[in-house]
Amino acid sequence: MRATIECHPMSDKRPAGGPSLLFPHMSLALAEAEAAAARAEVPVGAVVVSATGQVIARAGNEVEARQDPTAHAELLALQRAARQRGTKWLSDATLYVTLEPCALCAAAISQFRLLRLVYGAYDPKGGAVDHGPRWFSQPTCLHRPEVISGVREQEGALLLRRFFHDRRAESGGHARLHSLEAGGQTEYPEERGPPSPKTGQETPTVYDTTNIFARLLRGEIPCKRVHETAHALAFHDIAPQAPVHVLVIPKGAYVSSQDFAASASAEEIAGFWRTVAETAALLGVVEPGYRLVSNHGRDALQSVPHYHVHILAGAAMGARLVP
Repeated sequence: MRATIECHPMSDKRPAGGPSLLFPHMSLALAEAEAAAARAEVPVGAVVVSATGQVIARAGNEVEARQDPTAHAELLALQRAARQRGTKWLSDATLYVTLEPCALCAAAISQFRLLRLVYGAYDPKGGAVDHGPRWFSQPTCLHRPEVISGVREQEGALLLRRFFHDRRAESGGHARLHSLEAGGQTEYPEERGPPSPKTGQETPTVYDTTNIFARLLRGEIPCKRVHETAHALAFHDIAPQAPVHVLVIPKGAYVSSQDFAASASAEEIAGFWRTVAETAALLGVVEPGYRLVSNHGRDALQSVPHYHVHILAGAAMGARLVP
């Protein structure tokens, strides 16, 4: 569907500072995630805590152990907490989880009437709180908990990056495991990038979740949208270099063109370039023509460490761009 989609709101809150002190129970969730990784499970951990700060239940992913694709850490922890209390509702409890819950777990959180959700790393592919269906914003959602996001985000994301890096190494460096193969949860990019031979500076090694495009995708920064699909977002550049200047960015966490080509799934790559073509058509620049520009690395002056393509049009631009 070729239509402009309005910006969506993000979670209710993000920590103002000192997440380790403000949310100490996230340490327990991270410990559960580490234990899950040691069992060859996708490293996600969850803890359910009462209003008085007592830990009611805790769990890590058990998808592989149970051979059950629904055995996610959040769901297991909620079920154990309900059994411990002998009740079906957890209306005074807080769930701490290291990764943004998927649609299955977000729906379960609603059904358990949870008071509060505190989660760590964002999940652009499989998440359903601030991404995808945004379950708690749906009219069919019967209960909406307070949501606090991004608590110790980098630590949760690092566990995922390391886990999938090791999995790829064990499989001989084959293509990255996609979200469905990872139990519905996103694989975060691994650390990468030797120093540039020309500048002597290191290229970006870890996807920076605070970069401006990541924040834009999360709805924290407004934009003038042109087109949006499942795999990409197109919006007008705030400092246009041509009469028509639109940026197209993938929704996945990819640092550069090299990262995107090496790590994105075939579906993501096809979906991204289809979005570029659809955006050009929506802009009415297919005829008389347009230019695509993508910068990689410091020597090309890539300013934002999130892969993006510029659509430039509206005037004759000559045979080449002169630096």
